[in-house]
Amino acid sequence: MLSKRNHPQGLPSDVSIRADNICKRYALYDRPVDRLREALWRGKRGFSKEISVLEEISFEIERGETVGIIGRNGAGKSTLLQIIAGILQPSAGKVQVAGRIAPLIELGTGFNPEFTGRDNVFAYSSLLGMNQQEIEGKFDDIAKFADIGEYIERPVKTYSSGMHARLAFAVAIHVDPEILIVDEILSVGDAPFQRKCLNRFYEIKESGCTILIVAHDQYLIRSLCAKALYLKGGRQAGFGSASEITALYLEDISPKASPDDRVTSQTPTLVEADNGTSPENGEPSTSTHEGDRPTALEEGEQSPTPSSAASSFGQLFTITGVYLWRGEERVEQVRTGDTLRLTMRFAALSDELPEAISFVFNLYTHDGFYVCGSTTLMEGHAPYKAGREGQVSITFPNIALLAGKYIWRVAINDHGGILVHTDAKGVCPFKVVDDFHSVGLYDMQRRWEILIDGQYIQRSIPNHAQH
Repeated sequence: MLSKRNHPQGLPSDVSIRADNICKRYALYDRPVDRLREALWRGKRGFSKEISVLEEISFEIERGETVGIIGRNGAGKSTLLQIIAGILQPSAGKVQVAGRIAPLIELGTGFNPEFTGRDNVFAYSSLLGMNQQEIEGKFDDIAKFADIGEYIERPVKTYSSGMHARLAFAVAIHVDPEILIVDEILSVGDAPFQRKCLNRFYEIKESGCTILIVAHDQYLIRSLCAKALYLKGGRQAGFGSASEITALYLEDISPKASPDDRVTSQTPTLVEADNGTSPENGEPSTSTHEGDRPTALEEGEQSPTPSSAASSFGQLFTITGVYLWRGEERVEQVRTGDTLRLTMRFAALSDELPEAISFVFNLYTHDGFYVCGSTTLMEGHAPYKAGREGQVSITFPNIALLAGKYIWRVAINDHGGILVHTDAKGVCPFKVVDDFHSVGLYDMQRRWEILIDGQYIQRSIPNHAQH
């Protein structure tokens, strides 16, 4: 049984999850017969090699908190979720959980392929702790959410993998959980179904549910979570505020500079994948895929190139124009210290619009190095009511960029800043020229003080970063 209703003895009433020195180890055998030999020898002789997946993991999660789990692949994140959900038992240590759990991991593991979708809804819901009356009361909502039509009355073995996942997801998020466990929040279904899943997730979060979520995107972790747990090689590398823990993680995975590195006047090249960018949301991410990197347009081209075609299934908006201005002039070359304005125009493609949306900009060097990005949500703006068309302008006073070529990405996100409705990558390429007062990417404000033999030779040198 995956649900836990009774409050464990000794667990404070305001705590939903407590992990106390959790360890998980597995025995590896060179040959299948070695497993039998070890059982016959009853531990007197070893035929296996033990590997550790988790070691001494300890933390507490208070009721209503949303906590992210981060770490490289193989760090033990999914194993930890399965232990908390009751799918796996720890080799050592103890986990205490107070409340009904909805585990959005290993979706559909309890499905019987010979049963119909309807039969599996009842069976799977029972595994998640719902009684017969609860399931009957929610069946129509579950079927409507899964949206698989007449297939709900057909054997699950006739389902596609997507339909299988949709039905399992629909069941799991309708159990009225007190604790929600999520492994990669946007990994199921097409764009319309992802929007529906994410809206349901927001509702559950706002209801005060305790949430534990695994994600590779540090923007998502910082946006949704108050705290984060960092797993490194199966061990706990940190547990605390999401901002501090994601910074620690990024520091660990960033390429280390060698002692022989020298300062040059060249623009930095693209950082390796584990320290790339997450252009969907506005911050550096912990995972980058080739398709996420912006594509530079031919020099002089300024027409927007939305990354999703207007005919894409389920797309709600399209970006109709992106322009870079200096005053009233559209520009392709600027000087350090100029004031620029980036303008994006958009239009709706559907009559079924979301209630609210948010906006994003990202700036890159021409070869894909992430310079800066932000969203209206990060700036403290409330989500904006969606409309049939609109225009967004961002003014950048006295830009401190140094010589080089740059490109933009703009996007429209959902009201929570997680789901991308549409974006345009590699737009408005422009060149910056400077007066050679600095090299690199950014002209930092500064003041010099030079002391030689106890005397100030120069107390202040004009700050060329101020314009």
